[in-house]
Amino acid sequence: MKQSVDTRSSAVTPTRLRSLAPSAAGPHRLPAVRSLAPKLAPDRFAPRKAQVLAPDQLGTTYTEDVARNAGLTDGQAFKMMHDMGITVLRLGAYWDQIQAKGPGQEDFSQLDRQLALARKYHMKVILTVGMKAPGWPEGHIPSWAMPKDLKRDHATFLQRSDAWLAQHWGWWAKHGYSSAPGTDLAQNADLRKHALAYDKMLVEHVAGDSNIVAFQVENEPGVQFGPVGDYVGANFVKQEAQAIRAADPARRPLALNVGIPLSKESEELIKMPEFSLVGLDVYPEPGVSALGKLRPGTIGERSRMVTDPRQAKALVEKSGKQAYVAEMQAEPWNPVEWNANKSMENFDAQRRNGFDVIFPWNVRFVFSQYQRGDKSEFEAWKAMGQDLQAKTPPPPDPHGSLLARIQDDCKGLVEFFSGNDRGRLLGY
Repeated sequence: MKQSVDTRSSAVTPTRLRSLAPSAAGPHRLPAVRSLAPKLAPDRFAPRKAQVLAPDQLGTTYTEDVARNAGLTDGQAFKMMHDMGITVLRLGAYWDQIQAKGPGQEDFSQLDRQLALARKYHMKVILTVGMKAPGWPEGHIPSWAMPKDLKRDHATFLQRSDAWLAQHWGWWAKHGYSSAPGTDLAQNADLRKHALAYDKMLVEHVAGDSNIVAFQVENEPGVQFGPVGDYVGANFVKQEAQAIRAADPARRPLALNVGIPLSKESEELIKMPEFSLVGLDVYPEPGVSALGKLRPGTIGERSRMVTDPRQAKALVEKSGKQAYVAEMQAEPWNPVEWNANKSMENFDAQRRNGFDVIFPWNVRFVFSQYQRGDKSEFEAWKAMGQDLQAKTPPPPDPHGSLLARIQDDCKGLVEFFSGNDRGRLLGY
């Protein structure tokens, strides 16, 4: 879901990636939130969860730009993903590409090519449908369908330089977050009509592809993201879900993905009966994990958010749905170094959280490092897939004890108030 990647890497040559010790700089911060709250007891009376994806699978999201930016063809990229052990993909059907020229002038060549490659390499597909799709800038609305006021706002933002963004919007806006309230795209009646027609047309086009196991409705619909903080409201997501189901003769399961911490709207989406599969997006953030994570928003808003992936998983399963990690960070966002150790630590953390289907985000960094001659990320992903298929138990949490968590969070507080993390977080 991200705008840019810092490609600096601290290369490692693992004998067994799992056994590598953290760097001398100290333990890496994990995307798993190390909450002081006790683990949730299983609910004996929870509804039986749906099983859309087979367990013990490694997946990823393949966005439109990952192969091109690494100098690879789609064919080369899919072969590499197959060799890494990926068995399921989340693909985006990008509206602004498929209907760039308008209704009746569709171009399915890229999507059809990717679906054919997924079949060739025996990868099941979750296909994202709607106005938002994985990959910056997320809102993939063709210009002919974009309302005039939204078109103007997007053009103004995208013309700004990085220097202007850094000065006036801070880190959050520079990386896609808007400080403005944002716009519910579905408030515009014409856009709703165009989007529903596109959804129907797309589903009918791919209806015969039995390799597609689910349709994901929008990408992080309730999250304000992209150039001006646009989002898709829950009411329209429900309407889209019903339209997609009606257009699909196979009545395949419907999926959605939400970011952690869970907003009130995300919790509302999770509980909708239309969905059977919920992907959780888990990323590290500056701040303090066990004390509620320092982040924008009021103290009251933060206190009501579900911040622990285990709690989010329990909420999903209590609603009778299958939970999986749709996005697990496996690349650098901020100007920090990254290596295979960090990717493996993040993977281990989500295994300890109880997930058996995990999609690292995404293969872009693996490809870029591989092209530079660094195969450590490639080998790390292979190890992830092997561990899932062999059901290898994850190693103990190095921060598992109460004392270790308190020490780690105190270190986070010091880092935050020293200015560097605080500046990135608050936009200084």
